[in-house]
Amino acid sequence: MALKDGKYEGTSHGFEGKTKVLVIVEGGLISGVEVKEINDTEAVSHNAVKMIPQRIIAAQTTDIDVVSGATESSQGLIEAAKNAMEKAGTIDSRNVREIKNTPSISEKRISNTADMYQEFDKEETTDLVIIGSGISGLSAAVQAGQDHINAVVLEKLSAAGGNGGGVEGQFALNSKRQQELGIKITPNEIMTAEHQMGQYRANGAIWLDLINSSAKNLVWCQKNGVEYSGKVDNYHTGLFNTFHWFKDRHASAGYVPQMVAKAKEYGVNFVFNTAAKHVLCDKGKVVGLIAETEDGKIIKYNTQAVVIASGGIGGNRSLIQKQGWNTDNMALTGMPSSVGDGYLMAQEVGAKDTMNESSQLIMNYVQAFPTTTPPLYMDPINGNRGFTTGGKILFVNEEGDRFFNENIAAFNLMLQSMAMKQNKANYVIFTRNIFMDFAKGKGLDNGTDILDTAVKENKGNTLYESDTIAGLAASFGLPAENLVKTVQHYNDLCKQGKDTDFNKDTEMLTAIEKGPFYIGRVDQDYLVGIGGIGTNKRFEVIDDEHNAIPGLYATGMDGVMLYKNVYTMNMPGTACGFSVHSGRHAVKNAEKYFK
Repeated sequence: MALKDGKYEGTSHGFEGKTKVLVIVEGGLISGVEVKEINDTEAVSHNAVKMIPQRIIAAQTTDIDVVSGATESSQGLIEAAKNAMEKAGTIDSRNVREIKNTPSISEKRISNTADMYQEFDKEETTDLVIIGSGISGLSAAVQAGQDHINAVVLEKLSAAGGNGGGVEGQFALNSKRQQELGIKITPNEIMTAEHQMGQYRANGAIWLDLINSSAKNLVWCQKNGVEYSGKVDNYHTGLFNTFHWFKDRHASAGYVPQMVAKAKEYGVNFVFNTAAKHVLCDKGKVVGLIAETEDGKIIKYNTQAVVIASGGIGGNRSLIQKQGWNTDNMALTGMPSSVGDGYLMAQEVGAKDTMNESSQLIMNYVQAFPTTTPPLYMDPINGNRGFTTGGKILFVNEEGDRFFNENIAAFNLMLQSMAMKQNKANYVIFTRNIFMDFAKGKGLDNGTDILDTAVKENKGNTLYESDTIAGLAASFGLPAENLVKTVQHYNDLCKQGKDTDFNKDTEMLTAIEKGPFYIGRVDQDYLVGIGGIGTNKRFEVIDDEHNAIPGLYATGMDGVMLYKNVYTMNMPGTACGFSVHSGRHAVKNAEKYFK
């Protein structure tokens, strides 16, 4: 019997006191292990708290060794996790391999992870292993094939594409098509705007390298079969016309099949339904990789270099929580397979952990509103241009306070969710007329029925109607007096036609004064986690001292260092452009390393 999905708490006694652990099971597998309580001395338990959950997730069992120097703390955590898992059932034998003699971790580095396994079903030798076949993995594969590198692409799914299938276009500056369209933008304009938006926290050298290489990357893609529509624009609300749309508006039509075909033509070996598990290092250098097939067979690859291109953490709630998000009501609508495999593997071998400053592709939604066009982020009401994206509505937090410009998404689609991250809870307040205007603008003729049905069915207890603002406050237990005061002040700003608090666009200032009134709890829709593995401009994975781990590279959403905390989505196409760029040049830098 496999583990039953859910959250399970377990307790035990550690070094000095009670230990409590929460084990999260998704899809029959352990997706998260959270230490909820530990009373041991921090100096003693620190490494155990960091490493034991990672080991349990990686091994999918509590049959692991303790962390050196924290034996009793480790045992307490393991016993608590085991106690929790007993409530969930037993591990499906297809997903677990017997583990023995897990070496102790010293200074965040596993010396030889191969010792974890009793035997290998297969052993192969290759120059390069690429983990993942999304945008950056395919870019790496084609570059490797083009340069006659013996390369293997490991993909745990049955087909290529990953997160990249839904990507719509690619960044480039001063491309031939832009010149034909008369689009003139200087690198300085992009660099200045990006640095200012990012508060100068990102490495400008990495940005400049992407900017100056972007047109060449586009030409390289075209030479390898990638097809673009010919349309170049600012992707709805971007600052510059740098977005080169793929054929049929999706990489699944214009990029993925073409790059897979080209890589295979070059002789690159794709191995599907096979998941990378552990990077192997010897004396600090990459020497191999452990992978597991769908039917549980273990393969050891002897290799000089590994490129991590596994797509980020969008399907792993525990890692999303590590970014600081409340995931209780969060919808995960990206690739469910993007669970941080690459991040966890990199952490095992000492990679710098940049998860706390990584960024996200994330939106807002209200559960009670219907979703008529899956996936959620494409829905006209709950999608990325939906009702809670911003506009004439009013946002308040758990205190009943207004806290930012509700139309900030017109500048950067990611900013409204980032503002909400700081609150315990977030709510949208609006009138029937405001919703009707929105529905009409979306071509929805049945706006009244949509709203009334949503309130009546009230999925998740997230949407309420009242004739008074105080009545709205009562729906969620907000401070009624303060909420009434907030709405009155906002209405005064609307009447004067100028938002002197947050500078909301005048045309979006619409008073909340004619009932019935509505309040909805706003939750987040998480698509992709962007970053987490520390890298340098050569896409080498670095350790805490910023020294490269020889032979290890991270590309695309795993190792992107363009953004800090906030995804500057109003620089159109840069995430995809970086994925192409990093995949190509990680391989080129690996070639130099080989020599």
